[in-house]
Amino acid sequence: RNMASEEVPPISTTRARREVKAVEKLTIEQKEDVEFVVEKGDGTPLGEIENVEFKISRFAAQSDELKTLHRVCFGKPGAKLTVKKNLRKFSGFIGDAKKKEADIKKKAEQLKKVDGKIIKKVLEVCDLQISGTKAESIDRLLAFLSKPESSGKKSLVEKIGEKRKAAERKKSTVARKKAKKGPGKVEKVKRPKTAYQLYADSRREKVKAENPDASFGELQKILAEKWKAISEERRAKYMEQAAELKKEFDAKQGKGKAKASPSKKAKKADESAPEEEEEVEEEEE
Repeated sequence: RNMASEEVPPISTTRARREVKAVEKLTIEQKEDVEFVVEKGDGTPLGEIENVEFKISRFAAQSDELKTLHRVCFGKPGAKLTVKKNLRKFSGFIGDAKKKEADIKKKAEQLKKVDGKIIKKVLEVCDLQISGTKAESIDRLLAFLSKPESSGKKSLVEKIGEKRKAAERKKSTVARKKAKKGPGKVEKVKRPKTAYQLYADSRREKVKAENPDASFGELQKILAEKWKAISEERRAKYMEQAAELKKEFDAKQGKGKAKASPSKKAKKADESAPEEEEEVEEEEE
């Protein structure tokens, strides 16, 4: 055959395209959030009872006390953002008498498993008495929640206001007293020493050194005897010093000039064994 005369069919350089199929997206159906509705009970909403509202506002939403209270009221602990909102609307258990009775028995059994300390805290939130046994506390709590009403106790808000005012008054009183004790106030002048005290001060260390084992009372006796035994000349020296100190004291006190010489009564008091310190031999000076 003549190969040149045969025609060769052309080779296609394009590929067949794949058919594009539509892909269905996976969609997850989301349930719509159903708003929790608090039904009206026979009592007063907790948020309208002043002391209970005050306690609810003081506790954290996720505290054991509020979660337990929410569970007792609604059968579940509740979400963090709605616990307080729901509790403020709660006004008592709902349903007919038979349903309420059965509901209360069920809740009582559940509360028996709760720590007694938490139950007392829940009673505190409800402004109820917290003393008594655990069983009494449970009965008291459920009786209150069946038909919430004010306990009749004094307003906690008023109590806090009174305490704050009392603290402010006390603070103001202390400030006034400090102001009176300021630099403008004249300090009390220390009374001058007697002749015997001046004598004892001058001999104290020496007498202690001479009588290292003597007690304080024994040193007093020794000093008293020595003071009585010193000469009139030496005694006069201390009497003059005491008189000068007395004069300065009277001047500071605004009592005028002291007398030139001590009275006989003062002299007698100086000569009668004083209650202090030490002594010296008459020869020492």
